[in-house]
Amino acid sequence: MVFSKYRHWKHEKEWRACQRTVTLELNPVTGLYFFPFGNWLKLREILIGFRCEEKNIEARFKTLIAQYPDPPEIVRTHLPPYTFAIEKDA
Repeated sequence: MVFSKYRHWKHEKEWRACQRTVTLELNPVTGLYFFPFGNWLKLREILIGFRCEEKNIEARFKTLIAQYPDPPEIVRTHLPPYTFAIEKDA
């Protein structure tokens, strides 16, 4: 397994994991492929970009996360003035 992260994003408390031996799963609702989550890897939060339209959130994410027994939180984000950071909406 390989973990990667761009050094300028080190303040974010997240990791990206890549593993070739696991087959991605096709979600029949969205037609998108996902890494299979399990007890050792849990999806806790989905950050929605500030330009994502509400109709896209409903269509893509709310239907998808409904299949999880403990669904992840959907969090909208925004760009604060004068920085390149992305912040979660209050």
